[in-house]
Amino acid sequence: MESESNPFSTEDSSLMVVSQKEEFCILYDRQDMPGLLEELLKMGSPAPRSLDEAVETDEEELTIDHFRSVVRELICRIHGQIR
Repeated sequence: MESESNPFSTEDSSLMVVSQKEEFCILYDRQDMPGLLEELLKMGSPAPRSLDEAVETDEEELTIDHFRSVVRELICRIHGQIR
């Protein structure tokens, strides 16, 4: 019940994903890690499908692949805490 009365309780956390051009701040409930991972996998612009598209892509634009990397890192950290 503490989360309902205090939006900044210790159960809430934030995650920053930043490039020089873009900044995302994601607030999440520590008890809902699957929900956070699912939301992260929905974020970012589509990755280039061809070399021509890749050449025209802004290097500072956060793509789906960037967010997949964030998800992999979070899973690795969680796994490391479980051992």
